[in-house]
Amino acid sequence: MNGWADQVAARVFLEAINSYGAEHWVSPTALPVTVVSPADPAWSAQEIRRRAAANTTGAVSLPLTTTMLGSQVWDPIFEACVETDLPLVVHFSGVEGRYAGAPALAGGVHSNALSRLTLMPHLAESNIASLTYEGALVRFPELRIIFTGFGFTWLPSLLWRLDREWRTFRHDIPWVTEPPSEQVLNNMWFSTWPVGEAADTDEWESAFTERLRDRVVYGSHSPHEGDTPADIETHLGAEWTNRIVRSGAAALARPVPLEV
Repeated sequence: MNGWADQVAARVFLEAINSYGAEHWVSPTALPVTVVSPADPAWSAQEIRRRAAANTTGAVSLPLTTTMLGSQVWDPIFEACVETDLPLVVHFSGVEGRYAGAPALAGGVHSNALSRLTLMPHLAESNIASLTYEGALVRFPELRIIFTGFGFTWLPSLLWRLDREWRTFRHDIPWVTEPPSEQVLNNMWFSTWPVGEAADTDEWESAFTERLRDRVVYGSHSPHEGDTPADIETHLGAEWTNRIVRSGAAALARPVPLEV
């Protein structure tokens, strides 16, 4: 819906989807994600609190727009996430780089789906830079964010660049008092899906610190075709698999209510 022109209809649609999820998708082992409207942060904050109070949501998804996630526009949503102890899920919809309202991809409008898919990680990288440099995680130090579907092997080079520019120009952003990489390592997680993109670990694994490895969590992409735990071991090996099993995914989970 981040590519919809009619944002009033989009909000009605989202409320219907969230209600359907609350009625049909809550189970003893799972809670649905509440999707909010980037066109209406005030309503979105209300929706988050309402679903959390009813114990029918496990996370919040904010569709990406041309306004970066570090902007204070999103503060009502972030405040509601922190207040209700819900993580924020960031995942592309597929309309990015195609429709007005959705964020553009690097360089301009691309004419084919392969180009758009190749460049999707740039959306995550851009928003991570925005979140760290613009002070969102200074304003909301308890906000937890998971980027899913963007891969994760690009993280070391991004963190190096974030810290390098911060060290050189930190006087321009005095509100950021620690290296941006610390914000990423404290507040952000990244899913394994699509793990096939992370094959050939010899090419990228050495750049991962122990702390950064613990930021990678299992993601299946279910109910769509995706990855199984066996796929994780096939592509990443036993050491990564064991680490992912015991890593910080539990820090993202909201307990399923006992009465369900």
